[in-house]
Amino acid sequence: MVFNKAHLTTGNYEIDSAFRIAMSDIFININPYKAGKLEKEENILMAGMGYWSPWTRDSAINTWSGAGLLIPDVTKNNLYAVLEKEGELRVGSGSLQFWDIIIWITGAWSQYLFTGDKTFLGDAYTAGINTLKDITENEWDEEEGLFRGPASYSDGISAYPDSWAETDDESGIEAWVRLHPDKQLETGMGFPMFTLSTNALFYNAYIVLNLMSKELSIDREDDFIAKAEKLKDSINSHFWNEKDQCYYYLIDEQGLAPFQSSLGNAFLLLFEISPEERIEKIIENQKISAGGIPCMWPPYDRYRISEEDYGRHSGTVWPQIEAMLVDGFVKNGEKGKFFDSLNKLASNVTRDQQFYEIYHPDTGLPYGGIQEMPGNKEHLWPSMPHQAWCATGYFRMIAAGVFGMNYRVDGIFFSPSVPDNWLENISLKSLKYRNMELNLFISGRGSQIVTMTINGRNTDNNFIPSHLSGVQNVEIVLK
Repeated sequence: MVFNKAHLTTGNYEIDSAFRIAMSDIFININPYKAGKLEKEENILMAGMGYWSPWTRDSAINTWSGAGLLIPDVTKNNLYAVLEKEGELRVGSGSLQFWDIIIWITGAWSQYLFTGDKTFLGDAYTAGINTLKDITENEWDEEEGLFRGPASYSDGISAYPDSWAETDDESGIEAWVRLHPDKQLETGMGFPMFTLSTNALFYNAYIVLNLMSKELSIDREDDFIAKAEKLKDSINSHFWNEKDQCYYYLIDEQGLAPFQSSLGNAFLLLFEISPEERIEKIIENQKISAGGIPCMWPPYDRYRISEEDYGRHSGTVWPQIEAMLVDGFVKNGEKGKFFDSLNKLASNVTRDQQFYEIYHPDTGLPYGGIQEMPGNKEHLWPSMPHQAWCATGYFRMIAAGVFGMNYRVDGIFFSPSVPDNWLENISLKSLKYRNMELNLFISGRGSQIVTMTINGRNTDNNFIPSHLSGVQNVEIVLK
């Protein structure tokens, strides 16, 4: 295994220290494991300490957030490990948490963009097609034009309004179906709900499968773009609240629940689902707390036992979610809120000397939040230590946000942004991109590129093509 331990230099002690800690928390979570389509034990990346097997969502998020630029062989193993062991290539559902396994397609596409591995892409396309077909047959609602199911990452009951928390104090949302057979639907798993983040992932799955088919020169009768546009229209018409000028995250028999999901907002921005005229409102109306950006807002009253208490998935700060959201912010020109989030997280990590999974929205201290457990409606859960998927979120903030790396099939387009209080010269070194070792150097501050060179040769398109090989030094001058 080759581990490319990237190195960051900005002159900001907390930013640089947090990056070194991120590299450490990623590395210590690499463990041998055999599952899915892996024929023998291979090195894979666990979500973090305390987790002993890979899940579809953390494998996809880690890859997408940039682990594929650091440990591409490991992230490929992760993606194979969560496929079904027997039969055709398809993503495994695991623990009945089927609803957001489609995120695998987004992670797999990132793996290809980072590596250019066509053999893997062929497997990813097949697995994606089979998985999408299965879920569409069971969970697509033609009348509403949406996919049914809970919200992405939100396996805990604390992510849902009170009517969904009637689970005999079980902590997982899947318990609701088992305990309410009279309310569940006859098709699929039976959840009578639609959620913003999960539908956004299905939209991106259509877009990505179309791109995959083009890369593989596969002609299909399925019009993925038409299906994507239909779903986009449904997302924008069903989840947008005109009165409050924001997207809400859940629709059930009671209508549109008045709660914002940071992950849903992140996907709206990153996948370019929202109409341009709503982007400013998404950013403007996003709740930001003193300790970071809450995963969901407002918090549910049932967890506000005291002013200090919040639900595990309600009001707390999850760095991996915040990282995706502020990536969407900076891609849409909002640099101030991006750097505020980056600085807060770096400060927390430097203080703790590790990445915790969840933080308190007011204090910024590690905090696991309240969520039901059998026999205890007010159980305080731990915030898990040394979390790789939070560390890769930080890497995402640096690589995509600061250095402005936008990954395409044919290369990387750069749109960096450097604040005034950093060094005049910053660098990010030892990235494994395709057949290159990529080293990035930025001089100056701001976000306007004056010049860009690749190994001393001028380029006027702020772009490095993917076909290069060997050591490539990209030097950018800003003003």
